[in-house]
Amino acid sequence: SWSYFTFPDEVPSKRTSSPRKRKKSSSQPKSLVLRDCLRTTRNRVADSLKQLTKHGINAKVISEQIRWEDNSALWISFDVDHPISSLIAIEKMWSCLLEAFRPDRNKIVRAKTIELYWKRIVFVPLVLGKSLEGQALPHMNGVVYGLDEELEANEWRLGPIPIPQESLDRLELKCWDRPPIWDVFDNFTAAYQALFFHVDHMADFQRYTVELDDLGEEIFNIYLEKEQGRTNPLLQATFDSAAEVLQHFPEIDEEVVAQRSDIFNCMQLIVEMQDSLYPKEGFSEQARLTIDEIAEWRDRMKTGFQLLGQARYLWIADSLGLPSFEFPN
Repeated sequence: SWSYFTFPDEVPSKRTSSPRKRKKSSSQPKSLVLRDCLRTTRNRVADSLKQLTKHGINAKVISEQIRWEDNSALWISFDVDHPISSLIAIEKMWSCLLEAFRPDRNKIVRAKTIELYWKRIVFVPLVLGKSLEGQALPHMNGVVYGLDEELEANEWRLGPIPIPQESLDRLELKCWDRPPIWDVFDNFTAAYQALFFHVDHMADFQRYTVELDDLGEEIFNIYLEKEQGRTNPLLQATFDSAAEVLQHFPEIDEEVVAQRSDIFNCMQLIVEMQDSLYPKEGFSEQARLTIDEIAEWRDRMKTGFQLLGQARYLWIADSLGLPSFEFPN
């Protein structure tokens, strides 16, 4: 291999063997020598993942051979006892793998080998040994490069995606049965997302500082008024789906608070999201918002996404009859 001669310190030395063994191994692909460059990294990753057990996270590499569609992949599962815990675990997984891959960033052979054999680093969340929805986070290779080490700067990596069916079958993951009640909350989630994307589109005009003449100002105002008009049915759909969610909550009493605290906390989060839903105080459909007001609404909706994600997992946990999540004081 060219890497063995160019960077001898980064490539494991070739093992000596008897002529008979050497003849037998000569038929194996030469790429196996290059894969050996990952031996140190592989051990370091495994050791780092073991450290997460003290946080209640059982994380391990489950495959290096199964691909994510056309890409090679390193699959890492992490098993927790509650859906909310999986949100916390992602951040701890990110931090520990940043440190595990840090020594490799200045080693060109190892970095290129990682890119070849582990093009995708896939996090597979599990709850009590089973996948909630057959989903994974396939964009976590940022831990290798460390360009933006703060997870907040990598929000786009956090969206779970359905695992390709072929990969899911080969992984042989067990999955929770999906109760129909999940659809009620997911209708609310879909409506909220559609509203946010539309508001975000309008708010994006705040970034532009181009001086408009009278004609340009008139065209812009006509367009903005049209887009605000399109907001009303999206807002109504969000209110309607939120109302449907609220209808499925039980009557709150001491017994519910004690025995089903997840559903109680879920309801509280939905109520807290009220500030995210309304464009502004005293809003009516006839009112027209300024660009600054739209941008401020967009920011509140973005904050609401965090509450929405937590509420959805509390809803799921309650529907599965899991022990309630103990929030820290």
